[in-house]
Amino acid sequence: MIKYYPKLILTFGEIHNEPSLLIHGLTGCMFCCYECFNYDEIVKTDHPNYYTINDVISYIKKQEDLFKNIIISGGEYLLAPLDLLIEDLKQIKRI
Repeated sequence: MIKYYPKLILTFGEIHNEPSLLIHGLTGCMFCCYECFNYDEIVKTDHPNYYTINDVISYIKKQEDLFKNIIISGGEYLLAPLDLLIEDLKQIKRI
């Protein structure tokens, strides 16, 4: 099971002037990029409360009229088992 950050973010800054839903995975990250703005909150912090893919899907269904795009961000999603990642992305794509 892939865990997701429990704060999904509506943003206009990722894709110019298009409302987008930003979904962060709690999969960890091994890159340690300079000045990473996700590291402290998303990677370093333990998240005892998290979303599952079912929570993410439910949120998308309830809020789908508010955004035009869905952005999957990290951590590093490829640290998750590939079959789980593919299945979660398929579920998101279906809706």
